[in-house]
Amino acid sequence: RGFSMLIRHLRRKRILKQHRWNIHTEPKQILIGLGNPGSQYENTRHNIGFICVDAIAQKLGLSFKEYGKLNVMASEGVVGGRNVILLKPMGFINRSGVCIKMFLDYYGLSLDQCTIIYDTFHIPFGKIRLRSKGSSGGHNGIKDIINAYDTQHFTHLKVGIGPQKVASDFLKDSDAQPYVLGKWSPKEQEFLPDVADLVFSCLEHKFIKGDQTAMSIYNSRNVVY
Repeated sequence: RGFSMLIRHLRRKRILKQHRWNIHTEPKQILIGLGNPGSQYENTRHNIGFICVDAIAQKLGLSFKEYGKLNVMASEGVVGGRNVILLKPMGFINRSGVCIKMFLDYYGLSLDQCTIIYDTFHIPFGKIRLRSKGSSGGHNGIKDIINAYDTQHFTHLKVGIGPQKVASDFLKDSDAQPYVLGKWSPKEQEFLPDVADLVFSCLEHKFIKGDQTAMSIYNSRNVVY
């Protein structure tokens, strides 16, 4: 109810204006990268969602526009023949659900149209995992989205930030913060463009061939050798 009242208030006061996107007649996919705003977080593992969405925008020659009242940055383009909105929630990661829900509610969009791109230390760096649903896995941004919508049924694109050889007891959730908020190593920085390309190729395949085919191909790939 609180979200609905806020959106009505913003529209009534003309604080927010309807964007030129023809979202009501042209179904779109929304690619949402999770990250923390601020220069101190730019080169951290936890911001791989932002890094991937930024790389997609750069590949497509796009730039982001700030929607301050909705607390997001967004752009639009075409990936795999599908019209997409690229979205970066600009609240901190643990408030991702609030930012995403406000944006989607305002434009009449659905969580079903979204693919959430985010980090996980349970997968080695260089690998990704596409899923049609899933738990938070200890990720606070995903927890907040699940809480905002009361569902785990949305598309997850997990981007690995863990070491290449992940022991079963590597990093308990309670010990993860220093690692995920840490800076990329020189070797990781070398491979970051390859990881971003892997994410982009997976999304292209998802939109062209479907989720199951994309999963069967990309969930087993590793761009770090």
